[in-house]
Amino acid sequence: MRADRPLGIAAYLGATGAGAKVYEEFRRGRSAIGAGDGRISGISLNIILLNIETTLAATAVNFLDDAKEFTDVPSKLNALSKAYGLVIGLENRALSDLLTSENYNAIRNVFKDRFYTLVQDASYTKINTARSLLAGAYGL
Repeated sequence: MRADRPLGIAAYLGATGAGAKVYEEFRRGRSAIGAGDGRISGISLNIILLNIETTLAATAVNFLDDAKEFTDVPSKLNALSKAYGLVIGLENRALSDLLTSENYNAIRNVFKDRFYTLVQDASYTKINTARSLLAGAYGL
């Protein structure tokens, strides 16, 4: 792996607030490693993991909102599928106790229903439940 690769990966996350923090911590951590300061690089790692988790949750919330706002069913299903993929990524929460296991399992249970059934509910009850659990846990 090239030495600058982590910075290249972090740059993709720069579009969001949490993503920008990931990028800055990659830079700070890399400098700390170069200087031989393990304490700072460890702190940077924790900040990176927390902000990646927050970025996944925020993006999932956006896709859940899209699933409610789109007018055509294929777009709704596509957005719901993307949200589901991001929620699966939250299964391996490294540091944060923000999203409890109980709430995570409740969100996963929402996705056990057929996606078509979820988007056909005019009040989007289950989608709203998943969204509120994510938004509440991460302060979104």
